[in-house]
Amino acid sequence: MPVRRRIQQQLRPRRTGWCTVSILLAVCSTARAQEGRETVLDSILTRADSVFDSIPQTPRWCDMLQLTSKRVDVGTAALYVEEEGEGTALVLLHGGPGATHHYFHPWFARAAEFARVIYVDQRGCGLSEYEPGPEGYSVDQAVEDLDALREELGFDKWVLLGHSYGGFLAQYYATRFPERVSGMVLVAASPGMWVRFRNRQYTRITREEMARIREVREQLREWATAGRIPQDELTALIVYNSFLNGDWKRQSFYRPSVEKTARIALYEWHHDPEGFRSQVGASQEMIDLRGAFAGSPIPTLIVEGEHDLTWSEDKPRILHDNHPGAELVVLDRAAHEPFADAPELFFAHLRSFIESLPDVPPDRLKAYQAYLAAWHAQRTASTEYLLRSLSNDRDSNRKLAERYSRAWLPQLSESDYYFRYLQRVGFGLYDLEQYDEALVAFQALQDAAQRRESQGIPLYVGLVWQGHVLDLQGKRAAAVERYREAAALNLRGSWAHPEFGMQFEFTPYAKQRMETPFRRIEMVPRR
Repeated sequence: MPVRRRIQQQLRPRRTGWCTVSILLAVCSTARAQEGRETVLDSILTRADSVFDSIPQTPRWCDMLQLTSKRVDVGTAALYVEEEGEGTALVLLHGGPGATHHYFHPWFARAAEFARVIYVDQRGCGLSEYEPGPEGYSVDQAVEDLDALREELGFDKWVLLGHSYGGFLAQYYATRFPERVSGMVLVAASPGMWVRFRNRQYTRITREEMARIREVREQLREWATAGRIPQDELTALIVYNSFLNGDWKRQSFYRPSVEKTARIALYEWHHDPEGFRSQVGASQEMIDLRGAFAGSPIPTLIVEGEHDLTWSEDKPRILHDNHPGAELVVLDRAAHEPFADAPELFFAHLRSFIESLPDVPPDRLKAYQAYLAAWHAQRTASTEYLLRSLSNDRDSNRKLAERYSRAWLPQLSESDYYFRYLQRVGFGLYDLEQYDEALVAFQALQDAAQRRESQGIPLYVGLVWQGHVLDLQGKRAAAVERYREAAALNLRGSWAHPEFGMQFEFTPYAKQRMETPFRRIEMVPRR
């Protein structure tokens, strides 16, 4: 018999109560069913001999489990909902944006032993209506739908369990409706913070696998263009064939069976193709959850997979730091879906959390609601929020200039998004012919890049645009010196400034500007 042991280690205990940090290492296996299966750690080449133009028809888990299902009207759309179990209401928020509830099956049948589990496809996803809200698809619409669903189902409060992007939704819902949340479970959750996290999803996929995946996708697109496969089946076929050639290694710990791969392709990545992803993504970009949960009285459990490559290694710590009262559990031998990879441990922790939920004290809830009101106001008044909200047009640039102060620059220079912000400030001031201020902004971009020891694109852009502005000011010698510094970086490849309809190769462009002065070009209006 294989030996199983559990090692529990306390890391940096910060407070009592909900603030327990533990690493759970299940050496060998967390469930007998997983023993002997290939994992992403085995580094075995995954390759299918053929490109498949059809997917094995595999029934939905929903049909096999025969769950109670219905459509619930939330005002401007009907959401597909399934329920099982009794007790504390536990609503599951799927990821994406654009996935479906299906991947929670069959795992959360275990939760039905101790909770009333509500599965829901978000508006525009899965089996729910593909109907944008009055202002299109958005994160705000999603959380308003969720609260309307709560009311229609007759719950005063419920526990939110958000996975991946669904974890972002759960957190944002809690800032909008904290009085409706009895607990929050964040599973491999999107942090929802304006902090850059390194994507590691391709670190375990070999070059051979990547080449094969590109080849397969190109072949499928050609078949769709030629009419060999229906256009509306293209995405599912790309998912299916990509997984069969190693794409599963991006976020999975165990290699999925062909049957599971078919279900993923057929049922778990379906959403409105008419703007759903772009609209939700744009609205998500406007929300920074940093600081939102200081003093939160909502019991919170964070569960991570040790081998989740979706973000950088420090993501669990950073997310937990933003929830100082939460419990953090990291499961070994698990990746982006710890409930599927380590079900015994996952559901033991979930059960313990739900069965021991304390009531939120009314005075602490009231204080937190007051805190959130101030937090929301501060968030939408920030310089970063303004810069993210601007379009590329003259009116937006005037709005920027009206509020602009050089005092912005040190703060923006420290942001993980310094390149985006300082470039946007410089472009706006350039567009309004405020060349002295634009020059200062592009100098700040250069300085910020050099402090980070960056010899790449941000430094190049800061130098070249200083050269552009200096040329327009008639300071040709100084402009040439900036272009010379940019050329000396010897960057390979090309870059584009769609704001101006510009596309160029790095080093040749800088050398060209050394020979020929820059002439003013106008910004191309776009959203």
